[in-house]
Amino acid sequence: MIDAHQHFWNLDEVSYYWMNPGCGSLFRNFVPSDLYPLTVAAGVDRTVVVQATSSMQETAWLLQQAAENDFIGGVVAWVDLTDPSIQQTLNILVKNPKFKGVRHQIEDEKDRRWILKPEVLRGLKAVEESGIAFDALLKRDQLWQLQGVLDACPALRVVIDHCAKPDIAHGGFDEWAEKIDAAAKLPVSCKLSGLFTEAAPGWTVDDIRPYAEHVLEVFGEDRVMFGSDWPVSTQTADYCRVVESTKALLAGLSESAIEKIMDGNARRFYKL
Repeated sequence: MIDAHQHFWNLDEVSYYWMNPGCGSLFRNFVPSDLYPLTVAAGVDRTVVVQATSSMQETAWLLQQAAENDFIGGVVAWVDLTDPSIQQTLNILVKNPKFKGVRHQIEDEKDRRWILKPEVLRGLKAVEESGIAFDALLKRDQLWQLQGVLDACPALRVVIDHCAKPDIAHGGFDEWAEKIDAAAKLPVSCKLSGLFTEAAPGWTVDDIRPYAEHVLEVFGEDRVMFGSDWPVSTQTADYCRVVESTKALLAGLSESAIEKIMDGNARRFYKL
């Protein structure tokens, strides 16, 4: 199995713009030695670690962690998509075999159309030309903007993080489904991740099931990949419960479909 979406952070070495004591149990270091025994216990062979702040300092630190830990199969890092010299930066980063993609925390931008700014699209064009992937951290109200991204960068490999964060805790299925349906018509993939965090405390698998089944229905078995969203997910469940609950959500599928979602699709998408 491949966990296609997890995070590390080190408060002693990297500054995280969103991190503060109000983050509760997340306000501490989470490093590879914390996750590795959990992956072994859950039967996960490799992971893809994803950026958690807008910092080249973090990018360097994550690539260092990947170099020192074989179970980290790839890194989705941050680069400044608005930087006129982004291509030179990417030319250096792609020499690292574990550099697999780029992400920016678009959901946190005050400009809700940030991704459509000309300088950002120019940066995404450089990502496309470098042959790496793009993780789209968008809220559901921003999904429509992916059409503009793909118009500018038709060969860009895009995956939607966390199913665009449906409001499971408050029963926001219909409003989310309409938007995710439109996104699924585009040539993009979707991570089956983050749903447990969006549910109310005390969630059950059945609370998550309508959302997971809908994603599988509209994206199909070839465009969905499992991600734990650890350690964010620890707010509502431990690592093994996330893995086992995801398996429970997939239990009605064929063995080949489950293999794709839990392993093969991430391997192909990120070229692991």
